[in-house]
Amino acid sequence: MSKYRNRTIENALKSVIDKCSVIMITGPRQVGKSTVLNYLMNTSNKKINKVSLDNIILQKQAESDPELFLRSYDTPLIIDEFQNAPNLLNYIKIIVDKKREDEMFHDGEEVGTLYYLTGSIVFETMESVSESLAGRVVILDLYGFSNREINNLEEKVFVPDIKLLKKREKVKSLTTGKLFEKILNGSYPE
Repeated sequence: MSKYRNRTIENALKSVIDKCSVIMITGPRQVGKSTVLNYLMNTSNKKINKVSLDNIILQKQAESDPELFLRSYDTPLIIDEFQNAPNLLNYIKIIVDKKREDEMFHDGEEVGTLYYLTGSIVFETMESVSESLAGRVVILDLYGFSNREINNLEEKVFVPDIKLLKKREKVKSLTTGKLFEKILNGSYPE
């Protein structure tokens, strides 16, 4: 296993922490969603708790009593593979709304980010997220490694400006053999 490799999504993630109550990272299986949040959890100044719904027992608990399940963990909370218990979304909404109301009207604590969700989303789940958590969630998509990530180069937002593009640090050219090797290896972490 190799060491953690920084991802471009980290900048977007850091920019929305504590500005949005729920942050969801979506993407294909094995692309590094959980790893990015584990990195955040291990480098954050504040304690972030984590639960994985890959664990069948925890998944059953979340499905049978979502309210009790969520009350069992302090926030901020990473819920990995949340699509295994989609009923959690309605209860997350209730908790977020209550905390926002307390902050606004009852001198409650600043809400910040309460939940980080990861999942390999199917269309139906994504639709329920959009409906249940509208105005409460930011969704970040994670894909395989980009060439710049693979080469440990900074990747900024793409702006189609030739002057800016000429200033960017270039990625080295690949031989045909190396290019085919890269295609065969793909862009997934492992």
